[in-house]
Amino acid sequence: MNDSLAALSVDYGIQCAAADEKELVKKVNAFLASLNYRKMYKMEDVSVKPPGRAYRIFHYHCQFLKTHPRWYFDLRPNVDLDGKIRFPEHVDCGWTLFTHKPFPETYSTVDHEALDGFFQQLVGGMGFPPGSSTFIKRGKIDFETTGERRADSESF
Repeated sequence: MNDSLAALSVDYGIQCAAADEKELVKKVNAFLASLNYRKMYKMEDVSVKPPGRAYRIFHYHCQFLKTHPRWYFDLRPNVDLDGKIRFPEHVDCGWTLFTHKPFPETYSTVDHEALDGFFQQLVGGMGFPPGSSTFIKRGKIDFETTGERRADSESF
């Protein structure tokens, strides 16, 4: 299995202003509707974080699929309520997209490829100009296949 199939979680930065939230959500919801999925949920961030990793946001948007193949993604602001930047090397990104394959042990190679394709379509379906999404990092690599974990930074 190659790295693109082994990546279980990927963060993308969306090069837009923080004020573009409504437009971004509208476009993602339109993409989801085109595939007969429900619109994203708007969730309050009520998690308790360790003091050294405090990243306070008022809300975020997310969606998930509970049936096979399961997936999850969320949209979060890159800058928190205190002005802290989640990915400081990408200040041009007003929002971040986190994609996740939560149950890799149940996925076949075809499932991994389908999910990678879905997430790529999601990024492309955001409607911002081509090249406006930045691949921030890849994490949680499948240890059984690669034996390592890595974080990259490159353009999408």
